[in-house]
Amino acid sequence: MMAGIGGLLAFFGFFFGLIGAIAVQGFLYAAFLTCAIAAVLFLLAYHNRKKQMDDWKAKESTSIILARCSYCGLQNDKGTKKCESCGAPLGPR
Repeated sequence: MMAGIGGLLAFFGFFFGLIGAIAVQGFLYAAFLTCAIAAVLFLLAYHNRKKQMDDWKAKESTSIILARCSYCGLQNDKGTKKCESCGAPLGPR
């Protein structure tokens, strides 16, 4: 959401910059301020996304990895060679 609002503010900042360059010099201040706020929102969105991805990777690495039996469909532990339910070998057929 922050990246979307930042994109809108960047667009308005560019538009204000065009108006300031062509006609009214006062719009240049508004353009600079709007672009600065957009840059802050982009950086916050990037930081939050990076934190979410790091948290997701940490949760993924600590979760138990299971292997599904191709015959009966039971979820087995990753290191198991045979299915705990039907005794079929786990891995490629």
